[in-house]
Amino acid sequence: MSIVASFADIESSIASVLRSQFPQVEILQVHVDEGHDHDDLPYLRVEIVFETKEKRLEPAKVKGLIRHIRTQLAKIEEERFPVLTFMTQQDVEDRTAAA
Repeated sequence: MSIVASFADIESSIASVLRSQFPQVEILQVHVDEGHDHDDLPYLRVEIVFETKEKRLEPAKVKGLIRHIRTQLAKIEEERFPVLTFMTQQDVEDRTAAA
């Protein structure tokens, strides 16, 4: 598996998908880094910080999100599988305060 895309390109591609799939949600940050599974295969750890009045995303849309993200990542020749974590800004602040 060759790695072609930069993390900035990957973050931009994922943010684009999120904004198109969730137009009523403010995407505050997308952060990507690499992880490795138990077979030492690389994958993408994706942390998404969002804000919305409902404080949650529509489960039906989240369910199909990986398919849309992988389609977009394929356009920039990124093959690693994205593992998503969703957080509100409050979650980030709580995590920072606890550290």
